[in-house]
Amino acid sequence: VCFFEYKLYLFGVDVLARDVTQADLGETESSLLHREYFHVLPELDGAGRTVVVQFTKNLVCDSVVHLARVNLYCSMQLLQNVTLQRRGVVGISFECHGNTLSMSMPINLDVAILATKSYCAIPIKVAAFHFCYNDPSIAPMMSLVKLSIGKAGRMRFRAHFGSELECRYQLISYGIPVQFIPTKLGPDT
Repeated sequence: VCFFEYKLYLFGVDVLARDVTQADLGETESSLLHREYFHVLPELDGAGRTVVVQFTKNLVCDSVVHLARVNLYCSMQLLQNVTLQRRGVVGISFECHGNTLSMSMPINLDVAILATKSYCAIPIKVAAFHFCYNDPSIAPMMSLVKLSIGKAGRMRFRAHFGSELECRYQLISYGIPVQFIPTKLGPDT
């Protein structure tokens, strides 16, 4: 029920009874797909799970609803993989490209609410989620996130602070094939 309410909220009645297609995305969402916002690594992690990486560096988006629509579309495409349905997915938000502070998308209450709705609604087993960042001002927010997601969520959530190289080494210790995480993101970086 939660999934259909979420899908109705994002796409309306027309898409409710069918799969979300790329044609259902607007111009803004299509540009997000082409700006390398969402990556599925070509190799599985050490436990045989699909690894999905999201980047918000240089992300220009006027509404978090656009991001949610892209996430739902990509999630529905991922769910066509039977292995992913059985073993789950490892999510990574990689916000530490380069040597400068890189959190370019402000995280506010709207983002937090929509992320929570998304986590509850999308029928993907999230085996683990890693948030890699290099901005020290995000550390207090990471503590709040850990408190708010409950015990089951805390067991799956890992926050990694440091340079891009340090975060990559931390991810390697979890069996994630970091050699496939792009070091540069498109022409805008």
